[in-house]
Amino acid sequence: MKALLLRRRLHLKIVQTVFHPHRDSEVRVTRGCGWVTHEKDCYKDDNSDHLGTYCQCYNNLCNSAETVDPAVATFLFLIFAAVTYLWSGM
Repeated sequence: MKALLLRRRLHLKIVQTVFHPHRDSEVRVTRGCGWVTHEKDCYKDDNSDHLGTYCQCYNNLCNSAETVDPAVATFLFLIFAAVTYLWSGM
């Protein structure tokens, strides 16, 4: 009987700073899942055109983005709605 291999789901977060010759650098964040692990939880790479930080984790939501406070989001939506309403009445 073949041995059953149990794989834990791997979560990935990649943060890259991409250097452009004629404009400001940009930061790109990529999140995903995978199964191929690295010996380190996080490691960096440094190339001539970008810097990268690659991290892996195994818990749910461990690679999540920053959250927005619901009260702040509601306030900003109300301001936007009021401005839109007033703007459309002109």
